[in-house]
Amino acid sequence: RLCDKAMSGGEKSKQVLFNCAIVAYQGKGDYQKAKSLLQKIVKLQSSSTTFDEAAYKLTSILDKEESQKRRLKKKAEPKAAEKPAN
Repeated sequence: RLCDKAMSGGEKSKQVLFNCAIVAYQGKGDYQKAKSLLQKIVKLQSSSTTFDEAAYKLTSILDKEESQKRRLKKKAEPKAAEKPAN
């Protein structure tokens, strides 16, 4: 809710976007929303690249975790299909 309020205002800062991305990722498990917010960070103009670099790193982590979850899900699906119905 706090992020929704912060995001509903006019101009967004990189800090607000980054913190809301963390909340979406860790608090809600919403990878897509987190990645969307991180992409907005790098599009904002500023003299500092600190949040840009952090956004790229976190995006990479999210991509790896999503890929790993998909692989684990694919491995589990055939096993579930092989179990006989009782």
